[in-house]
Amino acid sequence: MSANILHSRLTLHLLAGYDEEGKEIFKTKNFSNINNTATDAQLRTTAEALLSLQVHTAQIVTRTNQYAVS
Repeated sequence: MSANILHSRLTLHLLAGYDEEGKEIFKTKNFSNINNTATDAQLRTTAEALLSLQVHTAQIVTRTNQYAVS
């Protein structure tokens, strides 16, 4: 059995602030149609560039791959 990546998505998880009760408010920004052959290092570099444009604080950056299993 082999698995082939169909789609990749890069997600920035950002701390947008706090509500009136002091609980954290998070926002996400998703970037779809990421090149399936992009390495994690390349995505990290891209994420760092994108995060430099954000007003909110970065919490975590994730990559999600969708696979076709055959």
